[in-house]
Amino acid sequence: MKNILSGRAAALFMASLMAVTVSGCGKVENTDSQNSIAETTVSETVTEESSDIESSSVTAVESTAESSVPESAVTTESSSETEEPEDSEPEQTAEKITDDRYMPYIEGLAEAIRSGERDYNGPENTDSESAQVSLDLCSGSFSYTFTDIDNNGDHELFIGYESTDNEGIMTYTCIGFVVITPNGEFKNLASSWTRSRTRYVGGLYFLSDGSGGASLHEAEIYRYDSSTQSLAVEANLVTDYDEPDPSQLPIAYYSLYEGTRWSYTISKRAKDDPNVLHGDEAQNKWNEYKENAFSYNDTLGKENWTKVYTD
Repeated sequence: MKNILSGRAAALFMASLMAVTVSGCGKVENTDSQNSIAETTVSETVTEESSDIESSSVTAVESTAESSVPESAVTTESSSETEEPEDSEPEQTAEKITDDRYMPYIEGLAEAIRSGERDYNGPENTDSESAQVSLDLCSGSFSYTFTDIDNNGDHELFIGYESTDNEGIMTYTCIGFVVITPNGEFKNLASSWTRSRTRYVGGLYFLSDGSGGASLHEAEIYRYDSSTQSLAVEANLVTDYDEPDPSQLPIAYYSLYEGTRWSYTISKRAKDDPNVLHGDEAQNKWNEYKENAFSYNDTLGKENWTKVYTD
């Protein structure tokens, strides 16, 4: 998840990219720690070999910085920089991506927040199966970027913010993951809300984690399927809690569903379902699914984010 600067020693310039951390909103099932918000800065660094070279290279760097960051029509600030990790290998950063097809969705979201709406269902041409975006996490702004996580040449819109989980792993909390269907309709596949978070973790994978109700906690690993433009469930870890003694901590019972999600139509409580893994077996298998999902590279860290203010 590093944006890295590159340059030739002879050309003697470096241009930096972006780090916009976002405040978000949304809906689905994912718990995670708090998002951090960072404002974007652009710095230019020039090293010198001779006074003649210094003069020409400074001019080249300034020209490149001014032309490589297009402005967004709906934002007051756009970003093309993230902090460069120490000891990182120089690498050419991708050019900022834009896709005007998504602007009606972005503008509609901004207007819904300004109007004080609780939810956003998308503009008029939104697919009937599109997930609702809950606005209870919004705090005056949101950020978005365009990506292509399935590498099929067609952009997806990711609305969200950078966040760190309780294990110190940096991911991206998802306010919205929007695609455009063959019919030209918007379709949101994932989002987050107050008691649940969905995070993009890398490759085609999303991790959702949050409350499923009283004495119930659920976590799911999803894989994006571009052929159906949907998130397919790979694993669902259900935790039932019993509290036989109010003076003691509740007892947790783990159950793992593979390729599907638990529901009340399957069993009243997941811990009573004889057809799935339970206890340590369930936890160990879940950790395998999770390790696989996190093993893929995160593509969002290399993209340029745009911040939209709604105050």
